[in-house]
Amino acid sequence: MSEQTQSNRRFPWLLSSFDLEGYIGAIAALVIGLLLSWLWSPLFLIGLFGAVMFLLATRRAERTPPEGNSLILAPTDGIVVSVQNAIPPSELRLPDTQWKRVRVSSAPNKTNQIFAPIEGVVTNIIRETGDPSVFMAMSPDRQGLTVLNITLQNENVQLGIRLATGGLGPRLDLSREISDPVRFGRSIGKQRLGGWCDIYLPADLIV
Repeated sequence: MSEQTQSNRRFPWLLSSFDLEGYIGAIAALVIGLLLSWLWSPLFLIGLFGAVMFLLATRRAERTPPEGNSLILAPTDGIVVSVQNAIPPSELRLPDTQWKRVRVSSAPNKTNQIFAPIEGVVTNIIRETGDPSVFMAMSPDRQGLTVLNITLQNENVQLGIRLATGGLGPRLDLSREISDPVRFGRSIGKQRLGGWCDIYLPADLIV
């Protein structure tokens, strides 16, 4: 959508949609709320709250990737909480060199898409199943989190992504396999109900 077209909209921040699973989950939550309301009418609020949470957790905002050579895009929405030297986890299988870790924290109501930070190929994927008793990812290194490690590479750069979220339910999905190509800025998966995203970059890329 062009800048001129967006400038004519009264509420441009409403440019978003929801995944099909969001609609299904919201309808299911409302049905449960209706059933509970037969026992006691205020219990309907439980279903209503669940429906709102489903929709917030599956919101998809429209995006246009920036143009330019050698750009690296943040894989998830959120707030950058730290940029520091770090040793990548062994699951990323990155070379034993200097790396910078950019850590991004996402709230439970943020968009659930995972975006390809570069144009390239998936070279490594390792998943770690979480503990259902750990619902929220209050800390990125907490035991019991669901973790997804992805390594990407092109002719110019290699980088790693570590995504971590709660262990309850299907929270991290990846729509690519090893050796699959990825396009810059395109969705390659989902991270539900917030969490953490660590991006490991060669140290010489960040001054």
